[in-house]
Amino acid sequence: MEIVGSSYVSLSGVFLALIGIYPSGTNPHTFVSTWFFLQIFIGYIIPGLGIHRRRIKYGLEMSQIVIAALLIAIIIEAIWGWPSAAVIEACGMYRLDQVVHIGPFSLFIPRHKSMVIILNFSPHKPQAYLGSTK
Repeated sequence: MEIVGSSYVSLSGVFLALIGIYPSGTNPHTFVSTWFFLQIFIGYIIPGLGIHRRRIKYGLEMSQIVIAALLIAIIIEAIWGWPSAAVIEACGMYRLDQVVHIGPFSLFIPRHKSMVIILNFSPHKPQAYLGSTK
């Protein structure tokens, strides 16, 4: 699932480049911007579920942040309406920043219970050891 999600993130990079080509105020900007956010959100939901399925910490949180962002955007649009596309883009980028900061933590959690991390905070020789208990 992580590979499929990474494909969506890569595809969203194309739309991000198109946002640079079609700046705000041009007709294709709204289409390109919308598709960028849809692709990037899908690109973070799918790997988050895959990471959660492998029982690695923070996988479900990645998906929950993105799904919450989509639901909040839909609710705000239904009740008050967004004043401009720039405001919803800023809110979307804020949520993406949260996911980007949580994502790496799921990769540094040891996958095997036999892995241990020993930290020695001796004032003379600080060192860290990552090894197996086998």
